[in-house]
Amino acid sequence: MAEHSNGGRTALVIGGGLAGMLAVTALTGHVDTITVVERDRYPQGRAFRKGVPQARHLHILLSGGERALEQLLPGTVDALAEAGARSLELPRDLLTRTPTGWQRRFDERRHRTLSVTRPVLDAVVRERALRAAAGSGTRVEVLEATEAVGLTGDARRVAGVRVRSRDGARCGRDLTAGLVVDASGRGSRTPQWFAALGRTAPHEVTVDAGIAYATRMYRPGDAAAPEVGVNVPGWPACPCGLPGRLLPHRTARLLAPRIALRTVFLPRRPGLPAPPTAVEGAPSGPRKPASSVRRPTRG
Repeated sequence: MAEHSNGGRTALVIGGGLAGMLAVTALTGHVDTITVVERDRYPQGRAFRKGVPQARHLHILLSGGERALEQLLPGTVDALAEAGARSLELPRDLLTRTPTGWQRRFDERRHRTLSVTRPVLDAVVRERALRAAAGSGTRVEVLEATEAVGLTGDARRVAGVRVRSRDGARCGRDLTAGLVVDASGRGSRTPQWFAALGRTAPHEVTVDAGIAYATRMYRPGDAAAPEVGVNVPGWPACPCGLPGRLLPHRTARLLAPRIALRTVFLPRRPGLPAPPTAVEGAPSGPRKPASSVRRPTRG
């Protein structure tokens, strides 16, 4: 890793969301300074923010994700449970209806899944990642309301990131770093930035399943919140034509019981309605349902 002008090893992470904070955790102890560039200002408490539009949809953390998270940040899964995440043992705690009837439930205790809101997941990971860094030899600086607008360097080497403030005068400056991590998600402009440096854009693979989601929260009323989830996957002869999933969880703000109902729309199947642009009490479906993976090591 290149040495910084102050004699230390530096890294810069574009994006201060979930992926960005996990990148900070992975880098902690290996560099002297980490700078995180985040477009938004973090909300007070565990609330939704503009830069994560998919946050209002149903979220679960599967057992493999839990293990990876615990390996990076020990104690995080327990912290999520304390913050209101609901633990579900699969397949025991998920009622699944298939064309042949209700799927048999097994109490294996091998695949614990957390039903958790995205604001809680992001906030807990961010708090623990920054706390872990503070107790190490790595100094972390988070630049909120700051936008990455390009890379510095040339075709041989990326030397840093050009940023500008999103507050007031929107002044720009260059930040140098020995390592740059792009954790900005779907909105990443790395291919364009590589082209501006004369570099070949990373190899990209896109899979478009042609689906969109709509989620709505329900309060269970006087009855207690259900302790299990319900899953109705789609199949060609499904009477309603639309698969759906219902999971119990607690809200990020009030920690009151809620039920998250998600419907998966398949607009490309003949005879089915197109995904709605908006659903009362729920966010619209994702604008970019396709999933893309970039592999920088491939030309």
